[in-house]
Amino acid sequence: MTGLDAVFAPNAIALIGASTTPGKVGYDIFANILKGGYKGTLYPVNPAAKSVLSMKAYPSIGEIPDVVDLSIIVLPTGATLKAVEESVKKGVKGMVIVSAGFREVGKKGLEVENRIVSICREAGVRVVGPNCLGENAPRRNRGK
Repeated sequence: MTGLDAVFAPNAIALIGASTTPGKVGYDIFANILKGGYKGTLYPVNPAAKSVLSMKAYPSIGEIPDVVDLSIIVLPTGATLKAVEESVKKGVKGMVIVSAGFREVGKKGLEVENRIVSICREAGVRVVGPNCLGENAPRRNRGK
């Protein structure tokens, strides 16, 4: 149970995959953290955006000038491994991987998940996930 402060009480969070589009998971999670009264620093990471919800966005976690305790990853499966590697390089101590498409989809997904576990164990990073949203999460009917 040691080392969980980065997950449960982080001073700084990078949301990798923060979106500018309401209704997308990366937007909704970012907005919920802001509205939820989080007292630390929140950094949106999105290489295609200058800002997310009026907060300066960074193209990668490595370009955030400050220490980041927790990265929350909301990306397609193929981009998740790179985000994990960049997060470890940045020095995060905790990760929440919301992304799906790992062991639940078969051998290839399991291999990527095992690689993530190996990288994080070696670096001493605590991980929640992947697939934290859950397959039964409610989905809103957008634009209809």
